[in-house]
Amino acid sequence: MTTSGQGTYRVLVTDQLSGALVDAPAASYASPPQPERDARCLVRLLLGRSRIDGTGPWRQAVAGGQRLIELEQQP
Repeated sequence: MTTSGQGTYRVLVTDQLSGALVDAPAASYASPPQPERDARCLVRLLLGRSRIDGTGPWRQAVAGGQRLIELEQQP
């Protein structure tokens, strides 16, 4: 999927963890609205990839569970 490079996006991150495996609560983060280019850069850094397509969601394994990352376009 190609992107227009216009608009602002938030990066949404949710750690879904198994209480049986780790002694930590689930956590989530929503970045402030930012230009699409910056938001995609953050997602690439979180995923350890050089390229991403679309708006997700992307899943990444973390200790005790998984991390869900997605882009949310702002009005």
